[in-house]
Amino acid sequence: AAFVTGVQPAAAKKEKVEITPETVKVAFDAVRYELEDVAGGVQLIEGKINEEDYEAVMDLTKNYDGYMRKARVGRARKLLTDKKLKDD
Repeated sequence: AAFVTGVQPAAAKKEKVEITPETVKVAFDAVRYELEDVAGGVQLIEGKINEEDYEAVMDLTKNYDGYMRKARVGRARKLLTDKKLKDD
């Protein structure tokens, strides 16, 4: 699965990224990929649910939450420059 070999949450936490329009786009594109792309994590899990392969669903979701929330969404959220939005 794509998220298993991607950036792990601990690595995302240590990384300092300069805030530029390009880095913001890349971070939010990574979130969009996970949510919308046919090869993204959400679609992968949905496919396993539709196949009723619940063992695979449990295996995939074991690590996916941390990966998605911290490595993908967390990175994008840190790039928000509006302090009020960042705190919400």
